[in-house]
Order: sequence, then C-alpha cells, then structure tokens
Amino acid sequence: MDFARPPNRIFRIFYYDYVLGLFPFFGRMVSEAWGKTLSYLGRSILKARTGEQIANLLIEEGLADAVSIPLTAGIVCAVYGKKR
Repeated sequence: MDFARPPNRIFRIFYYDYVLGLFPFFGRMVSEAWGKTLSYLGRSILKARTGEQIANLLIEEGLADAVSIPLTAGIVCAVYGKKR
C-alpha cells in the first residue's frame, strides 16, 4: 500500500495543489518540522513509481499475478503478487 498519482487528470490538478500546498501548510500549523516533513512527502509522492510500475517490478523479480489496485480515486494503490 502506497500513495500514488491519481489517473484522472482533472482530479489530479486538485490533488497536486493539496499535496504540494495545503498539506505542508497544515503541517506548519503544528510545527515547522511537520511542515518540512509534509512538504517532502508531497514532492516524493509526485516522484514515486506508479502502482503499475511497481507491479511490473514485482513480476520482473519473480512474483506471479502482480496487480495494482487503485483505492480512494487513485490516491493510494494496493500492490500485491503471489510467490511462485
């Protein structure tokens, strides 16, 4: 289970604004350290592999039937596979 980039382009615009703007803003309301942490988290989500890319890596490493299942409008992906 990991954060992901939503596939819907319209929803993605709002999600990126939230992850890169509001998320760190709310963190700074708690403390400067939280603001920095949530700012880093937002940027790392946008650089991370997609669920499909992770599923393909699992297949390359020998797992069978690796699948990525988007959850909550694609904000989170559950990726799993079966050991051969």
